[in-house]
Amino acid sequence: MKSLWRPPGGANANSLFRDALSGAVAALVTVSYCISFSALIFQNTIAGGFTLGLSALLTGTVVTGVIVALTTTLAPADAGPDTPAVAVMSVLAASIAAQIS
Repeated sequence: MKSLWRPPGGANANSLFRDALSGAVAALVTVSYCISFSALIFQNTIAGGFTLGLSALLTGTVVTGVIVALTTTLAPADAGPDTPAVAVMSVLAASIAAQIS
């Protein structure tokens, strides 16, 4: 019985495994970034918002990743939180928390 699904470009099981493994590693790195960025932003007096911030970062990363994956013409394109933006947001969050407290 022949399979109805054929991999694009004549890909074989070995290349599909490599692609899946590289995707899993990229996902692990992105989740690690989200956890560390959430910990950087939500510290000291606003540490109670860590879980909410982490879920927002993960949700935004998934939505952005799906949009980029479906619309990009560049095969190795990836989407996720940006380091400079997170650094600025952590300083802003700390200064706003200091003003409120």
